[in-house]
Amino acid sequence: MADTVVIMDHGKILVQGTVDQLLRDYAPEQTVVLEGEGLDYLMQAPWNFHHDHDQLIAHVVNAADQMGTLLDLIRRQGGVIHRLSIREATLEDVFLRLTGRRLAV
Repeated sequence: MADTVVIMDHGKILVQGTVDQLLRDYAPEQTVVLEGEGLDYLMQAPWNFHHDHDQLIAHVVNAADQMGTLLDLIRRQGGVIHRLSIREATLEDVFLRLTGRRLAV
């Protein structure tokens, strides 16, 4: 893997650094994705999930550390989880944060 990564947009260098530096500085959160029933209360603070089709999605710093609290809340509220996943940030997330748009495929 390269020591230094450069992220460019329309020929202009936006940032450069190691992968770890760029992720830490521009996309420090993980994406938590939930599918289930009775979970709409999670759209309020402090979780601030939002709907994306049949999924609830939130961007959370240190998601693994907060899962116990989240799962306890869901259990107490009577919610049902069908699927839960945590996705680490990628360089595409850094690009999105810097430009406001996804990479063209």
